[in-house]
Amino acid sequence: MKKILVLTDFSATAAHAARYALQLAQQLHTGILLYHVVQSIPIVPNYAGGGFVTETENLFAEESRENLTKLKDQLTAGRQDGPAIDTRTGEGDPGSNIKALLRDEPIELIVMGAPEGSVVEHLLIGSETRAVIKASDRPVLVVPANEQFNSIQKLVLATDYRSEDLCALRYLSNWVANTGGKLDVVHIQTAGEEALLNAQQKKVFELFLDNLGQTNVHCHDLRGKEIRKA
Repeated sequence: MKKILVLTDFSATAAHAARYALQLAQQLHTGILLYHVVQSIPIVPNYAGGGFVTETENLFAEESRENLTKLKDQLTAGRQDGPAIDTRTGEGDPGSNIKALLRDEPIELIVMGAPEGSVVEHLLIGSETRAVIKASDRPVLVVPANEQFNSIQKLVLATDYRSEDLCALRYLSNWVANTGGKLDVVHIQTAGEEALLNAQQKKVFELFLDNLGQTNVHCHDLRGKEIRKA
């Protein structure tokens, strides 16, 4: 069974993202893997004895496993059935750990919580998010702190019609085909863009969509001075 990988640091926003992922797993018929990385402790000169670093790392790992079990219990409380939930603790560099997980586990999607501030700010300045995206070859869903889950029926793909975005288009079109939702492919054309080039690129997208045979996926061109506001 495919799984949603839920990254957690046991904060309130991470717990909210885990609850969101639980509802999403029910919609997508996947399992969940709750995952926390224990950061490695750098080795320092030995002034007071030999076992301090190892013992401290073991304590952190044990605390991580206990917190993962608590989070799993919170997600399953009062439920007779639902997605299967596994837990795992990693140690060391988050990027390397995520790459290993994606290699060994059937991960469909990665879910993580956003800290305070907008999701756009988190994507621009959030080092953890950048590290996860860099390490991943799977979609990454960043859940805002106040976002309430409703069955996802409408998705928007923001694109400049690059050929690289066809991968995202294929993934999202499969998503809406399986859930009965709708996908809008949206391009914001700013004043300085070459309209002819975009028209040619858009034609490639439209031909791709024609070959998919989807009636619930549509392309839209909008004009705007600022892409973020539009």
